Amino acid sequence: MSRGAMGRMFGLGALGPKKAARRGLEGATSERYRAENREEFERIVEKRLAESPSLASYYGQAKAGWRFDASGQVGRISSPTLVVHGAEDRYVPPANARALAQAIPNAKLRVFEGAGHLVFIERAADVNREVVAFLGGGGPRVAPDRAG
Repeated sequence: MSRGAMGRMFGLGALGPKKAARRGLEGATSERYRAENREEFERIVEKRLAESPSLASYYGQAKAGWRFDASGQVGRISSPTLVVHGAEDRYVPPANARALAQAIPNAKLRVFEGAGHLVFIERAADVNREVVAFLGGGGPRVAPDRAG
């Protein structure tokens, strides 16, 4: 993650916690999602504020994530792997997802157009379908009605 992306994630330059949370979440989501899901986005902002860790904890987590690099070890992953990413992710570039999927033997990459860093929220139904299909499930099966 670049320093600029890290600054956006923290809401750098925002005056107050709510504006900082909003700025960070705006960077994590696509414009389309925010336009089509205004109320849900506002609930996410409020939830982020209500459940936020201390600034020191949040900073420590972000710093650890920023420094974390297991790229030299992912080639040893032998389990089936699905890499999910948003095409409009402004925090972790889609190129990172492609590199990860290429480095993991037989990994499958699924990049969702029109989604940002929070792809699992923006495109929840699509991501869930992809995961279920990847895991080999066809969804819940309903027994046929025997009553006729």
